Amino acid sequence: MSGWLPRLRSAAVGPPREERVADALRSGLPDLGEAPDRGSIREDLRRLCRRVRGAMCSTIGFVLRPVLHECDGVVVEQFRAVILRPVTEPPTWFFREVVRCGIERGEAWPDATCDLVFDVPPA
Repeated sequence: MSGWLPRLRSAAVGPPREERVADALRSGLPDLGEAPDRGSIREDLRRLCRRVRGAMCSTIGFVLRPVLHECDGVVVEQFRAVILRPVTEPPTWFFREVVRCGIERGEAWPDATCDLVFDVPPA
């Protein structure tokens, strides 16, 4: 009789828990829109930092932080792929885009594109 019970559990319909958590977090975070381009790298970065901070201070943002801190070992790799990339990569892309525009306008050095520069603001 117990032989059929594990098969029922493994045949559960739907995505894994991590994906459901990621979907809920992504759907609840405010949309960041597009990378600002107002002609000043300083003002664009300030606006972008305020938008990212606003998203992280939203209700879902408050939920996201403890989830991120719970990640350890193998779980961190699962959550990194499912949650961290979709949540942190868009702001990082926006920061890259703002700096790229600033470089094109001559407001930033051409070598101002190291990964550390883009990892700091979302943190």
